[in-house]
Amino acid sequence: MRIALFGGTFDPVHNAHLKIAQEAQNAAKLDKVIFVPSGNPPHKEKVYADKFHRLNMVKLAVLDYENFEVSSYEVDKKTYSYTYETLTHFKKLYPSDELFFIIGDDAYKKINEWYQWEKLFSLCEFLVFTRNNEKIDPPAKYFKITPMDVSSTEIRKKLCKKEYCGLQIPKRVLEYIKEHHLYEEV
Repeated sequence: MRIALFGGTFDPVHNAHLKIAQEAQNAAKLDKVIFVPSGNPPHKEKVYADKFHRLNMVKLAVLDYENFEVSSYEVDKKTYSYTYETLTHFKKLYPSDELFFIIGDDAYKKINEWYQWEKLFSLCEFLVFTRNNEKIDPPAKYFKITPMDVSSTEIRKKLCKKEYCGLQIPKRVLEYIKEHHLYEEV
């Protein structure tokens, strides 16, 4: 099987995340996309929603997608979540499958700052999404995404101001956010 991991804080998950996963699935002919919400990301200064809320929101977001799954691997960890450790874990789970990692071109350009970054390329193939036609240096493959004017930061701001953002996030996720009073202060 061809399996891609899609990591992120997903704070909150939104429709652009789902669209990126769909476009990666089509571009690389993936059998499965596994969303991996980060537990304790070493690169983020602040995460707004608790890791268990973020995990639950991603689970709700992917309910209608047959080939999308969610892993709690990083959320369950008590220490920092490093991509190297996550990829090693999934390589053991799927030893005979092709493993991919979905990543934005902005993050990929800084991959040499990641923990054990040199070893990442032996664990997976990178699927780098770009909003323009910028070429990515090998060994990664790139795919162009349909531009969507949506970001978790903007959604959090709208939610805090009680502004409508129902077109930017899945309905179930919006209901969950309201039910749990998330992002009322940012």
